[in-house]
This record gives sequence, C-alpha cells and structure tokens, in this order.
Amino acid sequence: MWLNAPRVWGTSVSVAVVAIARAEGISTMRVAFYSSHVTRDYAAGRLTIEIQAERLPGVPARSDTVWFTVPPDFHTHNDSVAAALLTLVGAQYRHVTFNFPISRFCADLLAWYYTLDEVGPVDESLEPRQPGRYLALNFSGGLDSTAVWVLLHDLAQVRFKVVTTDYQNTMLDRPGYSSYHRDVTTLTNLRALHYDRHGRFNCAAPLLFADYADLWGVASGHMMNHRPNSFESLQAGQRPQFLTQDATYNAGGLAEVHIVRGMNEPGLLMLLARVAPERIGPALDASDFAGRRKRALKSLTLKYYFDIAGEPVPACLKHIPMPGPGVGRSTDLGVGFRTLWMLKRLDREVMAQIEPKIFETDLSQVADIGTEFYERYNTSISQLLPSELRRRVAHGLHQAGLYPFNERDHADLNAVRRYLESVGLQSAAPSLQRSAPPPDGWSPSAIDTARLEL
Repeated sequence: MWLNAPRVWGTSVSVAVVAIARAEGISTMRVAFYSSHVTRDYAAGRLTIEIQAERLPGVPARSDTVWFTVPPDFHTHNDSVAAALLTLVGAQYRHVTFNFPISRFCADLLAWYYTLDEVGPVDESLEPRQPGRYLALNFSGGLDSTAVWVLLHDLAQVRFKVVTTDYQNTMLDRPGYSSYHRDVTTLTNLRALHYDRHGRFNCAAPLLFADYADLWGVASGHMMNHRPNSFESLQAGQRPQFLTQDATYNAGGLAEVHIVRGMNEPGLLMLLARVAPERIGPALDASDFAGRRKRALKSLTLKYYFDIAGEPVPACLKHIPMPGPGVGRSTDLGVGFRTLWMLKRLDREVMAQIEPKIFETDLSQVADIGTEFYERYNTSISQLLPSELRRRVAHGLHQAGLYPFNERDHADLNAVRRYLESVGLQSAAPSLQRSAPPPDGWSPSAIDTARLEL
C-alpha cells in the first residue's frame, strides 16, 4: 500500500480536454486528451490531467488540472488510460482524440458505449490490454464495500486486491478504509473540480492501475437498487440492462465482476450484522454524516437485524439521529424500492418520521407482496460470475444465511417492479439503450478467465 502527498508535476505532458460547442445549437462537442503517461516519468508522483474547455472554436473558457498520485514505478496501458479518461467526462462529447494510440477493440467499444462519432487515433497493430491475474475490490470503506470485503475475505476466502480512491478534501471515506490493507490508494482532486458528475468516475482508478496491480476484473458494492437498477424480470433468460455499463471497464481490458448485483441492501447489511458487527461503526461513519437520510436508513436496517436476532445492539446504532421529516428523500411520492422493505419491517412511527408521505400513497397494491427476496440473491445475476468464483461466493452467502431466489421471490420482485412503474418510477435505465448493435466479438462476459487466480 502506498499513498503520496500531492506534488506539482514539473515536466509533465498534461491531459488537455478541449470542448467545442457548435454554433448550430447542437450539443456536438469535441474533446482532446493529452496524457502525461506517454512520458513514462513518474518521479514527481503524479499523473496530471489538464482540462481545457472551449465553448467556441479557439476561445478558451475554462482550464482545470486533475491529478492522480502514482508511485515512481507506475506503468499502464493506453487502452486503460483512454477508458479511464472518458469516465471523467462521460457522454458529453461526440469527437474524442488522444495524444496516444489505442487498439481497434478499445476504440470500437468506446465509440459504441459513449455514442461517439470519432475516437482515436487507432493503431491497428496495437494489442488490446490483456486481463491480469487478480480480482480487485473498488473499496471506499462504506457499509456496502465493507460487506463485500467481508464476503470475499472472511466467507468466500477469495484472493483479491483492494483499490481505494482517496478524494481530496473528503471527510467521509477515510474512517472506513484507513484500517484495511490497500494494494492501491490514489489521491485525486477530480471530485473537487466536479469531474464526478457525468461519467463513472469511480472506475478511473482501477482502470489506470490495471496493469500496475495486475488486475483481471473489478467488483464493487453495487447492488440491485444502485443505478442503473436491475429490477427487470430475468426469468426468461434476458440479459440485464446494466451489463451495457460493463463496456466502461471492458474497453480498458478489465472485467466488471457483479458479486452482489443480484442482492439488495437489507441482505448485504444482514450479512455484515451477522458476520462482522465489529466493522459496522467505521463503515457507518464512511457512509454518510449523522442525521442524514442515507445513514439513518442504513442504521435502522442494521438495528432491525440485531433486534430480531436478540443480539446486543452496537453502540453506533443505539442512538440513530434522524433527518427532518422527508428530508433527502429521492421521490415526492414517499415510496421507493428501499422504503417498501422498511414499510413492511419497521414500526409505523419510525416510517412516519423518516418518510411521512409514504402513508399518503395508495399502498394497497403492495399489501400482499412479500419482502423475503430483499434478503436473498438473484441467481439470474449471480450466474454471470466465473464458475469457481460463483461457487465460492454462493458458499459464503449460505454461511451468512443468504440463499437463492425461489419462485415466490421472483414473483414478488416482479410485483414491486410493476408497482414502481405504475407510480412513475423507472425499473431500468433508458440511457443504457443503444440503437446500434455492440461491436463484433464483444459481450460483457467475454473477458478471458485463463489467468484469474482466486
């Protein structure tokens, strides 16, 4: 594990990002990246990204410098850098150029995923980045990623590396991750400059460090209710829509590994409460500030599992600061995927305090829906894992008392999905739909597992 304090890059070739808005009023933008990795000189301890945006051709409007700390012996692959840089800007641009060549595979996949008209330059002889040997956990130290760490380390006994992005000036994450061994910790100012608003910015660090850490793929704490959510029915063998996002990692030669995508927050928190209650306090501090809605909901869920098990409640859950009535809710309807579980499990007085509008909603459609599926995992999603990893993860989940969906669980999930759609909440992300077919030879599960070591 290493962590370098921020230092000024003395002789860097920076990353320049130039955005040109065309006068026709069409949001067709142009962006050019010039990456310092081409110098292969990391003595100053940083990979620097200078971002220069133009609203009209030749008229500078903004200049930023984004950086990541890197070790002196850092090395990376062009495809991984290209894929990482686009996570900072997302799909805002239609024309993308780099100061380094990328493989045809990378270019075609980036063009398809980000709906680009142009991306390059392309070196037809350049081999795409090849997968390494290790699974990585994208680890923030919050409750979700801590629960996945416990699942992989304590229960499934899988070998994995820990990659942490330390966001400059953050006051949340460090209490959660500081006591864990990390194979990579990179400090960056991307959030301070608002490059966390348009793309999957939290994928940038694993991509940049893919070769350095010898990574095969990346797992995270993303579950069924995380955007893009995965409430759609998969019983007929449909491909989950969220798999489109795998292109973010795949373009840079990494697999996206959906360890807990088929699970829900109550089930993952139940695992943490049962297996590693001593890890809850720091992870809770890293998840959100006391008094915020997100932290209150997670705390109430955790406390519920201690209460029904008759186990002592940890000190961090004995007093749960509550937000103001309805403060921070994600919908004016007062109902959502998470709150439906809470409605069925928690006291009415508690729900009225945290989500008062839920009782102004017609809940007759959900009166007979069971919520046991929230504490089980969807095998239509877990089957996406490589076979040996899937076997170990399933064994670990069973040890914690989490079991596969049954027919009733699928029916209840479908009923919840229909209810959410009936009140105007989306069950899938329209932004992931692509009019063009994906590039030939690409599918989200096609990353070679030959070198993967578990």
